[in-house]
Amino acid sequence: VIHYAAEGKTKLSGGWAMVFMALAWAAYLLVKKKQWVARKREADAKVHHQLAQIAAYKGTFLKVNNEMWRGMQVWVEDVANSIQILKGLHPERVAMRRSQLHDIAHKVFGMSMAVDEYIFWLNRHNSFPANFSIRNLLTPARYDRIKSIADAMRPEGHV
Repeated sequence: VIHYAAEGKTKLSGGWAMVFMALAWAAYLLVKKKQWVARKREADAKVHHQLAQIAAYKGTFLKVNNEMWRGMQVWVEDVANSIQILKGLHPERVAMRRSQLHDIAHKVFGMSMAVDEYIFWLNRHNSFPANFSIRNLLTPARYDRIKSIADAMRPEGHV
């Protein structure tokens, strides 16, 4: 509603000013809410991306863990089979028994190395407490040898 003052000037009534202020405030709140929603969606997208990366890492970890476990299992089964063969040999077959014992010794060494490599790998993936020394468990010389091989096989920039 427009009111005419005695001087001939026009002015708006107070109701229009209140409606204008309410609409301006509503527009401001709407813009702020849209900004908040956009920031929340961006933060949610970052979290989703991080969770996807963690899931991929864990999936890779589990796959490699299973492969390494299977590698140790192959050695154990191979040693067990060789022991069964040794048990089946007659005591008179001295040369065959000696050969089989030599074969078992090589397989036990391979099995031992597979276990040590698995322990080393678990340590690289923080599966042991920080105050537990894998180097002392494996003996320093053996640990250093495995570490040098593992470091040589690591891609550049990979921690």
